[in-house]
Amino acid sequence: MIRSVNLRTRACRSLARYYRKLRVVSTLLPQHYAAAASTLKTSSATVPIKETTAATPTLRHAPRRAPLLHPVTATAGGLPASSGASLDSNDFSTATGRLGEAAMQRMAASLRIDQPGRHLFLCSDQTVPKCCRKEDGIRSWDYLKKRCKELGLETGERPLWRTKANCLRICTRGPIAVVYPDQESTRGNTTTARIWPQLQPELAELIAGFLPRNEMSTLRLVNKAAASQFSKVQHKTIKLSLPVPRHVFLYRWGGPAATRQLTLEERIKLLCLTAASGILENLKLLYSRAEFAVCTTEVFAAAAEAGRLCICRWLRRVECPWGEDVVEAAARAGQLAICKWLIKEGCPSQLRRLLTVAAEAGHRDVCEWLLEFGAPLGGRGPRAAARAGHASLMERLLQPLTCQQVGVPKLLAAVAKGCDLPTLQRVYCTFVESGRGDVVVGVGRLGEAAAARVIAAAAGSPTPDWQAKVEWLRSRGYPRDASACESAVDNLAAAAGLSNNTLAYFQPKFSLGHDRLAWLHQQHGFPVDPWVACAAGRHGDVAALQLVLDAGVELHDGRAAYLAAERGHLAILHTLHAHGCTLAADELSEAAARGAHVATVEWLVETLAAPLTGRLFSAAAQSGNMEMMSWLRRHGCSAEASTFAWSAWVGCPEQLEWLAANGCPMGDDGEPYLWAGYNGDYSVLECLRRLGCPWSADGATFTRAVCLAGDEEPGHSGDMGWCCSLEVLQWLVSEGCPVDWPAAEKVVRMRREGEDELIEWIVEQRRKFAAAGGAVQEERYGGPGTAERCQASIAEAVVPLEGQPPL
Repeated sequence: MIRSVNLRTRACRSLARYYRKLRVVSTLLPQHYAAAASTLKTSSATVPIKETTAATPTLRHAPRRAPLLHPVTATAGGLPASSGASLDSNDFSTATGRLGEAAMQRMAASLRIDQPGRHLFLCSDQTVPKCCRKEDGIRSWDYLKKRCKELGLETGERPLWRTKANCLRICTRGPIAVVYPDQESTRGNTTTARIWPQLQPELAELIAGFLPRNEMSTLRLVNKAAASQFSKVQHKTIKLSLPVPRHVFLYRWGGPAATRQLTLEERIKLLCLTAASGILENLKLLYSRAEFAVCTTEVFAAAAEAGRLCICRWLRRVECPWGEDVVEAAARAGQLAICKWLIKEGCPSQLRRLLTVAAEAGHRDVCEWLLEFGAPLGGRGPRAAARAGHASLMERLLQPLTCQQVGVPKLLAAVAKGCDLPTLQRVYCTFVESGRGDVVVGVGRLGEAAAARVIAAAAGSPTPDWQAKVEWLRSRGYPRDASACESAVDNLAAAAGLSNNTLAYFQPKFSLGHDRLAWLHQQHGFPVDPWVACAAGRHGDVAALQLVLDAGVELHDGRAAYLAAERGHLAILHTLHAHGCTLAADELSEAAARGAHVATVEWLVETLAAPLTGRLFSAAAQSGNMEMMSWLRRHGCSAEASTFAWSAWVGCPEQLEWLAANGCPMGDDGEPYLWAGYNGDYSVLECLRRLGCPWSADGATFTRAVCLAGDEEPGHSGDMGWCCSLEVLQWLVSEGCPVDWPAAEKVVRMRREGEDELIEWIVEQRRKFAAAGGAVQEERYGGPGTAERCQASIAEAVVPLEGQPPL
């Protein structure tokens, strides 16, 4: 039945019925409809509204004129709080006038309409089917409800709301979903391959968007439609620093050859990322493998920085080493609870250093706690805060300090670098012009070098007003110094892009140095020197280097070229070569090979005739890059014994096997065992045994494993810190390494004083061997030769993981 009614009255009544039937209320609040109605209140026009049954009430026209793209936040106002009035969701007899509007607002508040996450409108309740069959629309809606419930999307602080719409008037090419506040609409195509037959691909993508990032990558394995729909880079990438599903992690890293291609550095990084992800089962899986027996403070620091207390407790239980860098990582990340726990557990720390780290990161709460805990306050904390642009924190830390404690020249340089001009002027006025504590420091008192550091810091500042700071300092008599140009190129190129400085702005790389250098040198007369060219070479700033060369600066020592080569900045080498600079091809090629810069090495060999020597191959081995070594092999470069030793140091079993297969000499002194032993890398030690790498027949390998410095006089060797652990020494003995026990005992007593357990073991082994009447042990005896010995404490905490099939 069609009848005409006043728009305001009819809209409110229909809206009341509409809300009563919806399970989740839309973000289109009653204010929207009241606003739409009020615009027509003075008009006598009426609109035809189709009467529907009570079972399927529908508001046809008024909502379409509502401002959909600008949702209004609901409030609980409208009725006095003390009135005691309650709203019956089944009674809308008062849904007109002021009381009705207030009641609707209260109901909206009770349904948390002011706390939306997303609101999804699905065109699936069509009176007259248009985009699909009515049955298909109903199935899509039912499946959407089921999946939202399974994924818990309708609960929590920011719930997903869903509304079954009738016709959105733009769904002629398939059902459409509209999402707010994203203000995005997606339309379906019934002929497109679907992950789930009942659900449109666009809806599947919206639902998948609520999954954790790494879960999205596993969704691709459901079927071909999923692989096709989720084919972007972010869908194919697993971020190891985020939680990784256990079955996925086990499938990738649980196999016996899963880490053969990883270097020691990469294995430690994998441990760090896994610790930061917070999934203890994944970390236990890695620690149960011999190749991950290398425990370093970096792993503990990664867990502390990420705030993973459960991981930190487990690492402490399995005796993972820690140090000052662990607490510093937590302080740098603002993890106050982790800092408290670490210090309570006795982790080594320096409170003054922690205060400096926390101040530089801008964590005021950590700084306040450290001060309460008794951290000594000196000038480093305020200077660190100033360098990072935390002016208010700097001022807080400066309050109790005198000028002598502050270190005025260093403070001025820090403020000039990280803070804006008003802050610099305020600090300058306080500590220089007016003085504090009867100490007045002028430019002359600062000294030429200190004054140059201040203006250089301003020239390299990431703040937008760096020019104003330089000009203001020049007006105060600060000198034009070449260090300002170096700072402009060096600091800005290094920090290009996003910066942790709160006052910094986004700056594109490779153009910053030239732009500032041109302003300083060409417009304001700041000199340039070879150090500016070194900064340009270090960061690949060709334009800045060209400006230095055009200024007539002569480069004789080749330092700029070396810095460019070790970072792979081939364009810098092109520029220097075109300018006629002398380039040492052999040194540059080795520097580039250590960085695995294949293109740079290739250019140096082809253009400058860099020699293909064993030293070059050894430099490539230090990079751990198979592509670099394969290129050298193809071009006739021969490896030498040091190449194999460097490969053992890098710690990649696959690389060692490749070198052995290609005829690389292993040497006869057992040096590869030493470098792997110093790292505690059992996977490489076992690989060396499989490959038949020899060791010294006279026991020198074992003696040098005790300490590389041997029995030289104390203080006369830089090798005193290179020592293998007791577990590694026991492994060497168990594998048959020849031992000169008298020499080993002499070295251990001289070099490893205080390591009683190690000394007792060597003395006992010497006694046993002396009883056998030998000079150099050649038989196998000692402890068991397996890597599990070093993991005895870890094994108790490791839960065995059963293999699971991949998705």
